[in-house]
Amino acid sequence: MPREQGKRKLELFRFQLLPVTRNQQLNLFDGTLSSEELVARKNQLFGDLLQDLPPLKTHSTELIQKVILASPEWLVLKIAPHRTLKRHRNFESETIDDWPHISVIINNDPQIQTIAVTKNPRAFSGSGIVVNLLAANLRPLLARLGLIMEVKARFNQNNFWTLIDKYEKSIQAIRFEYITPNMSSISKGLMQDLKHLSKNTNAQKAELELKAQGDAVLEVLRDDKLVQGLVEYSSKGGGNISMKIKGLKRRCHTASEIKEVEVDELEIQNPSKETLTMLKQLLE
Repeated sequence: MPREQGKRKLELFRFQLLPVTRNQQLNLFDGTLSSEELVARKNQLFGDLLQDLPPLKTHSTELIQKVILASPEWLVLKIAPHRTLKRHRNFESETIDDWPHISVIINNDPQIQTIAVTKNPRAFSGSGIVVNLLAANLRPLLARLGLIMEVKARFNQNNFWTLIDKYEKSIQAIRFEYITPNMSSISKGLMQDLKHLSKNTNAQKAELELKAQGDAVLEVLRDDKLVQGLVEYSSKGGGNISMKIKGLKRRCHTASEIKEVEVDELEIQNPSKETLTMLKQLLE
């Protein structure tokens, strides 16, 4: 069908906004805020930035961008890096400028906080590069507000258990890297002790690594509540999980396959109220 040609896959990333410090008040442009007040207003402040997004910059490549929609809850834009394209004409080759683009959708709902990026290898080799570009440009602006932005890929929980089953007798270590949770919608399964430890020490990130000694290997049970909570939280964009496997030089990462959704290109180009409602459901 003709409309199928306009389908685009978007890879999903979760962003979280954390206070620089939880132990002192912050002086902002409109007064002094406690860390609790800052957390309560974080999405409002971030929404203000989205509505006044400056030109994105990178040291290595010239970029152009086009904002399709900017509101306190949504940012829809296109980003195109400068590339060159060699073509042949009249038996001779010539190099011309090319600007392949990707689309980015950001939802700033406090219970969603998702960045969706279309895939186009001619523009960027991976969606993670686009997300890192956005984060690098936004972090200095957020720092002035006393906030830190952390972004992680979303993945299917089955990715973890597939690796566990595949390398059952060879797992030497598992490392859970997680962002200090402040989104109730994705942190319900995370044990309270882990939440409190990170917050009480002002840690924006934390790591928990399980290691087997010598020739021993780890034995991971599916009904272990701590493991279940860490896997669930990480899969929703709260962190990353990697495994060290006997005989493999590189660690295996659960986020190597990023969660995707599919939408029509026309819906990105012209986001109606109905389109945004549909997108919000996909991004949850």
